[in-house]
Amino acid sequence: MFSLDDVSLCAVIIGLVEVVKAFAVPKRWCLVASIVIGVLLLEGIEATFQFPFIKPWVLAGVKGVVLGLTATGLYMVSKKFRPAGPETPEVFAPPRRR
Repeated sequence: MFSLDDVSLCAVIIGLVEVVKAFAVPKRWCLVASIVIGVLLLEGIEATFQFPFIKPWVLAGVKGVVLGLTATGLYMVSKKFRPAGPETPEVFAPPRRR
């Protein structure tokens, strides 16, 4: 079962702030972005107590964000440790431009 606790939401907020940074947002706005993202996530979760019928939608949205951030992180780590050089197999070689 998927549950939302403070630790997992912190990881989601950190990941979403990194996404915001990727759009070349100045660093001074990252603090504001983290606060806004945190408030929006918390309000979405608190809304599930007032309106229980939206709980599946909120959980599905958060799950989607978590899975997307996880996949992106795994891809970035695999790119970092990919072998480079003439001994690189064709599977790892980038496509050649013509």
